[in-house]
Amino acid sequence: MKKFVLLGLIEVILTGCGDNKVTNEYLVGNWDCNEEKYESKYNSKFKEYEDYYLESSEQFKHPYKIVDGF
Repeated sequence: MKKFVLLGLIEVILTGCGDNKVTNEYLVGNWDCNEEKYESKYNSKFKEYEDYYLESSEQFKHPYKIVDGF
């Protein structure tokens, strides 16, 4: 029981308990985005899916702005 209380206290200390709310200003700017598409094929012989593999990957920048308060 003491371990759970100690673990809870450590979690509160590490995460803090302040008001770190995400506002629109945090989201404004140019974001570097990476889109990855994975695929897996179904093996009917073994009746299971094979391992996933990377089919395609794309990197792009996406700008976010505040326009008319939104």
